[in-house]
Amino acid sequence: MVNIVLRVPGKDKIITEVLEMLELDWGKVIRLVNKDLYAGRASMKEAELVFISKQGKDISTIKGWRLVSLLSVVSKGVKRAVVGWLRTMGLVEGWFGQG
Repeated sequence: MVNIVLRVPGKDKIITEVLEMLELDWGKVIRLVNKDLYAGRASMKEAELVFISKQGKDISTIKGWRLVSLLSVVSKGVKRAVVGWLRTMGLVEGWFGQG
């Protein structure tokens, strides 16, 4: 059995490989996302839902399908940047205590 990993774009229609090729200033990206959120547009929280058939299952029943949420690639990148910043600051500032 061969596992195939498909990289499918989310609502923003951007694939991860495109972002990896760009040398983005994530600080600017985060500021743009914040402006979007403060303006009441929650595009970073929206997902595109798709059904994928389960291998070996009867597709004529609901149990034969898996619902997958395709999230915005940009929002995932922003999340990673924020988590990385929090992790770094937490370690530098000692937010996590000893151990």
